[in-house]
Amino acid sequence: MSNIMCPVCGSEDLTQENRNEKRQLTLGQPYEYSVVVYHCNNCGEYGDFSEENETVRLHYLELAEDKLAADLIEQIEERKISNASFERALEIPPRTLTKWKKGKVSATGLALLRLITAMPWLLLIAEAKYTPLAMAQVLSKALHELCVKHNIPISFEKDHADEPRVVVTFYTPQQQVPNNGFSTIQSGT
Repeated sequence: MSNIMCPVCGSEDLTQENRNEKRQLTLGQPYEYSVVVYHCNNCGEYGDFSEENETVRLHYLELAEDKLAADLIEQIEERKISNASFERALEIPPRTLTKWKKGKVSATGLALLRLITAMPWLLLIAEAKYTPLAMAQVLSKALHELCVKHNIPISFEKDHADEPRVVVTFYTPQQQVPNNGFSTIQSGT
């Protein structure tokens, strides 16, 4: 500790303390690591005086991202989506998922995996080359399935105006969903 000094007063009279920090990536498992915090016995300042904690944080973040990527790819594969069809639909290079699974995922790749895991129907839109009709059909079905799965009251209505469109109305549990002859999803159905 002789090379480490307080950045405020310059004192080398320091006390070292190890602290555990917990973090969690979105859709990932919690992870924990230890950091070093110094206390200046002269002026009372606390902190990472050696600037070593950032390296530790980045190391554990990288490990957590690699684990998350592997877990998300496994979830995608459990849905019977092959790596080849995933890569083909999104027009990404072959064996990209294999590289990501082995720990070579970028922040962009991880974001894409999160999106596809949360909204796998995005692959159907990509396979249909993002055509508006395909998007409307896939989104309508996905919204219906999501509401049924999570017991969210919703009403779908066809608007008979000049331009055909679908009107979707969400209801709070306290509101009454109207029975208007249109497709309606209610709690318990």
